[in-house]
Amino acid sequence: MQALYFIFYPCYFLLFYIFRYRRKITNQNLSNAFPNKSKKEISTIEKKYYKYLTKLFSEFVKGISISEKELRKRVVLHDRDVLQNIYNNHGAAIVLLGHYGNWELIALASELIAPHHFNIIYKPLTSQFSNHLMQKIRTRFGADVTPMEFTYTAIKNLQNEKVLFTLVNDQSPSNIKNVHWINFLNQQTAFMSGALTITKRLNIPVCFLEIKSYKSGFYELYPKVIIEDNTHHSTEGVIKIYAQLLEDNIRQKPELWLWSHRRWKHKAQ
Repeated sequence: MQALYFIFYPCYFLLFYIFRYRRKITNQNLSNAFPNKSKKEISTIEKKYYKYLTKLFSEFVKGISISEKELRKRVVLHDRDVLQNIYNNHGAAIVLLGHYGNWELIALASELIAPHHFNIIYKPLTSQFSNHLMQKIRTRFGADVTPMEFTYTAIKNLQNEKVLFTLVNDQSPSNIKNVHWINFLNQQTAFMSGALTITKRLNIPVCFLEIKSYKSGFYELYPKVIIEDNTHHSTEGVIKIYAQLLEDNIRQKPELWLWSHRRWKHKAQ
């Protein structure tokens, strides 16, 4: 992995200084999220973010060929009893995470490190080649994948099985008709509610995955139960808890979140 970091490190200078890849979006997102930080502090986070972005791309490339042994070493699950309890007492469950750390490497390792069988809910890419490649990588170690549009069918059919559905739920919604507006990182933010509406209807537990990285390319995972009995909680309430947990995670090491994404292109009416 270190060799790949070395090869791709010059990309930082190209992205940041030459092409200025989404610099305006990144800086605006950071400034809005952390209004109490100085311009110098924002600039420091911004540079760290672009350096991390190049490392992230290196890790994506490594994911194509990484061995099971290496993957187990780089992605470690803590508090295993949290997921084991869900496994012992329920059928299917869903775990929410954000575009924080290397979510793809974590998805790749999921089948190896937890008791459940994993099913990754994903948003198909426009490019058929890229979409096929990502599916191939994500399923290398036995996980299944489900396009977002088939979430309800997949969860309903497997609700009594020991399956953990994973969903990265911090992207900007393509349709804001059925969203909940939550205060997230100092801004009113639209969160998709479809998958969580399904979990409430079927009374499926919802978990959050906190991600920490103390060393480049190594990730430590801490699952937390958001709600185990979903019958008496609103979808909006669950999203609020998720949004707060994710924000707390981001604030620990902000450069590990996807700041160049147009997260706030939609505004509350």
